[in-house]
Order: sequence, then C-alpha cells, then structure tokens
Amino acid sequence: MIIQLAYDRWCLNHGKPSGSREMGGTYEAATTRRFQKGRTEAIRVVSNEVREWLAAMRDRNSSAEEQKRLLVAATKKHIKDAQDAGAAMGIDRHLLGLRMLVQDGDGDKALELFNDPLFQRSKKWVLSTSAIFSKHFHVYGWGEVVPDGFGVAYMTGYDDRLQFTITSRSEMDNTGFIQEIATAAEDMRKLFVNPTSSTPISRL
Repeated sequence: MIIQLAYDRWCLNHGKPSGSREMGGTYEAATTRRFQKGRTEAIRVVSNEVREWLAAMRDRNSSAEEQKRLLVAATKKHIKDAQDAGAAMGIDRHLLGLRMLVQDGDGDKALELFNDPLFQRSKKWVLSTSAIFSKHFHVYGWGEVVPDGFGVAYMTGYDDRLQFTITSRSEMDNTGFIQEIATAAEDMRKLFVNPTSSTPISRL
C-alpha cells in the first residue's frame, strides 16, 4: 500500500500532469513452489479497494478514521489476493498458458481477449515489486520492466525500518519517487498512532 500511495502522489507531483493520471499496473510476485514445477504467480495489487483508499488520501475533507478504514479494507483485499495467487488461484499464469496454446489464425475469439485494449493496459507493469526477508540478502533489486516504470524491491522484516531498493531509467524521476515512498510510509504510520502518543494503537 505504501508503494501505491507513493506512485499516486508521484504521478501528481513529479510525473504526469493533474487530470491525466491512471492507476499503474502493479506486479507483485507470489510463490507457487508448493506445486510441482511451480515458481511464481502475479499478485495484481490494484483493486477497487485500493482506488477508494487513494481517493480518500487525496481528499482533504476525508477524516483520518475514514482513511484508516479504507486502508484496512484495501490491505485485507490485498492479503486475500496474495493468498489466492500463492494457491494457484491467480489469473496471469493461466492466461499465459492459454496464450501459448492459441496460435495466430486459430481460436479467434481467444485472440480477441489478448488484443483487447484493457487487457493490454492491464499487463503493462509500471510497478514491478516483490519482497523477501533473508539474512543472506541485505540489499537486492532488479530493473524496471517498462521504460516509464519502477522496479521496487522491499524488505519488511526489520524491527526499526522498512527497506526499499528503487530502480528506473535515468530519465525517470527516481529521487522524487523515493521521497514519495518515505512520505507515504510516514503518513500511513500516522493513521495507526494515537495523536497524543508515539505508541502504535493498531497494526496491519
């Protein structure tokens, strides 16, 4: 959710002019190694719940309690989608298998799906993300997968910090996106901290 909020703000403040933004397709890896020859499935992070939360975060009239409620709902949806993807109930590997079975000139109805503008936009991963936590990987990362995107590797297993490795092409405002990541994390933390205390009152 930090990455979604940061990207939404980056588009407004550093990337795209106001009114031309669209939610960025986000790939997050889920392991499917429980299955024979299983490797990964894509967790599609963008959802209606995420969209509603981001809208509330942009709305100056939205209360902290409303923003928190919508964040919790978006997070629960993300957790459910991640669990489904790990149980081979995602969609992208199935669609990949179907696409590999369909040859050009055969199965025209199926080809219509893969040529649909919405489908084409949905597979443009402007945010390629994943998380691991291991004593063997102190810093890790990968490159962006589209020219106008970011690679976002993160670690959440520390007690005192979150760790992000952000990659992009040189023409992208990488520094601006990093700043938005830091601001988004702090703003989300504030939603779960009592204003009169530094002690968190709830955790995701």
